[in-house]
Amino acid sequence: MMIAASTPIADVVALALGVAVIVGLYLLPTLIAFQRERPHKAGVLVINVFFGWTFLGWVISLAMACWSRPSPSVVPQGAAPSGWYPDPTSGSHRWWNGCEWGPPT
Repeated sequence: MMIAASTPIADVVALALGVAVIVGLYLLPTLIAFQRERPHKAGVLVINVFFGWTFLGWVISLAMACWSRPSPSVVPQGAAPSGWYPDPTSGSHRWWNGCEWGPPT
């Protein structure tokens, strides 16, 4: 059985591809944090770069990048407070929670 010899260019391409994949996986938490516009993306970057070589550092930075943040509930100024209000479409009342209408009663 004969093994085909690889060319030096093929070896360089394979090495470059392998390094790119490893670096991409290593920096995955940072890429996720920047793509998701995390407020603490600089912290994820620092932990990932300096402590990512330890598996625990990589997992912590990945958790920070993927952690779901609660969406801010901002009530526009002048919005009506929560309560029951007349529904102009049906004549009954509907609950307004300060942001959106509840189901009709």
